[in-house]
Amino acid sequence: MRYTTSMEAEGKRARGAAWRERYLVDRAGTGRTKRGLSRAIDDVATEPAVVTPEENMAFIDYQNTRLVQAGVCPPPPNWTEVLDRARDAQQQIESDLRAERERQAAQDAAEQAEFDSFYEEMQREEQAARQRLALLLGTNADESPITHSTTWLPPTCLTTM
Repeated sequence: MRYTTSMEAEGKRARGAAWRERYLVDRAGTGRTKRGLSRAIDDVATEPAVVTPEENMAFIDYQNTRLVQAGVCPPPPNWTEVLDRARDAQQQIESDLRAERERQAAQDAAEQAEFDSFYEEMQREEQAARQRLALLLGTNADESPITHSTTWLPPTCLTTM
């Protein structure tokens, strides 16, 4: 609903007191500047919204010290200590991440070695099956018509032939 409402007002002029005042200020200012006169109403867009006086830092520090001594406020932080703790925490995080990466690499290497041994075992079984099939067919195992591993026959099929 909100999206369609905003789309309905797409081509219409803005309404409201603030927009009307801004329109009047712009219209009065530009009409006078075209004639070489100064603006009747100054543009307030460049001025700060609130003017604050300079703060007396000695007074603020004195009040903060009194509040800390009275126990109302916590003492100000020791930034060197905070930075040292942050540096130590970052080093601990980095060492934990490094150990996790090493553990993951070792696990990946173990899985790869297991896969490689499984693949080698499959190759040996396939070669043995080719030898048996070549023996049954009376051909040379190197010249066997079985050339692709997807045509591999399980040993139980070879014994029933």
